[in-house]
Amino acid sequence: MDWAKARLWLILLFAALDVYLLVQVRAEQAAWRSWAWVPPGVANSASSGQAAVRQLAEAGVLLETDLPASAPSLPLWTVRAQPADGTTLARRLFGADGWTAEPWPGSPGSYTYVDRKAPQVRLSVLREGPVDYQEPAGSGGAPAPEAARQLADAFLRRLGWPPGGELAYDGLDPAPREGSGLVVHYVEMFQGRPLFGGYAAVEVRAGEVTHLEGVWLEVSGRGGSSRPVMPAEEALLRLAADRGANPAQPLRVREVRLGYYSPFYRVYEANRWDVAPVWRVRLADGSVFYVNAYTGLLEK
Repeated sequence: MDWAKARLWLILLFAALDVYLLVQVRAEQAAWRSWAWVPPGVANSASSGQAAVRQLAEAGVLLETDLPASAPSLPLWTVRAQPADGTTLARRLFGADGWTAEPWPGSPGSYTYVDRKAPQVRLSVLREGPVDYQEPAGSGGAPAPEAARQLADAFLRRLGWPPGGELAYDGLDPAPREGSGLVVHYVEMFQGRPLFGGYAAVEVRAGEVTHLEGVWLEVSGRGGSSRPVMPAEEALLRLAADRGANPAQPLRVREVRLGYYSPFYRVYEANRWDVAPVWRVRLADGSVFYVNAYTGLLEK
C-alpha cells in the first residue's frame, strides 16, 4: 500500500468534511436569522393602539386583556435544573425519624420518602430536579380561592422549597383529578421576569395539600447578548397564523406575559441549556402557548 497517497486522501477527505459542516452551520445560522424579528423602521410590524386591536381581530384574535406597552431587548440565559436535598425536605415534612427512603430503580440519586405513620403520603425527589408530593384527599368541598392560596403558601414554607430565589403567584385552576379542588400555580422569577420552566403547582382539596409538583432552575449566566424582541401583538399574529385562527373561529386571549421558557431537560439529556425570551399566551379555554420572542415560532 502506498501510505503517502493514502494519507493524502485522508487529509483531503477530512478537509472536505470540515467544509461541508461549516456550510451546514452557516446555512442554519442564516435560516435562524431569517426568522428573527426585525425592529420597526427596518420592516413593517404590528401597529399599536386601536389599529393593532383591529388588525388582531381581523386575524382571528380577540383580546380579553391589555397588551404590554413595550418590549425591551433581552438576552438568552443559560440554566440547569437545581436538584433538591430530599433528606432535608423529608425531615421537614415527616420529622427527623418519621420516614423511610425508597430508591428509584434505574435512577441513582432519586428517592421516594414515605411517611412512617401514613405510608400513602409520599415525597419523591428526582436527581434531575423535579419534586413531587402525594397525599390522599379527604372528604369535603372545594376550598375558597384565598384559602387555597394560603394553604399552598404555608405548605411551601413548611417544606422549605424552593431553596432560594423568588417564587411568585401565577394563578388558580380547577384540580384535574376527580373530586373538587384547586391548583395554585407559582412561577420562578429572575431579574423581575418569569422563568416559566421553574414552577410549583400545589393542589388543595378539603383543606389539605394533596399534591405538589415542582421544578427549580439555576441561572448560570448569559447565553448571548441582548437582542430586540417582537411586540406582543406581533407574537399574537404569529400564533393566530400557526393555529389557523380566523374571525369565525377566533383565539380568545386572556393573558399575555413576557418571560423566559424552554422545555425541561433531564440531566442525562443536557446538563445546561439556554432559555429564550417568550411571550406566554393564555387563552380563555385554559390552553397556554409560548411564542419565541426572537423568531415568532412556538416553543414545544
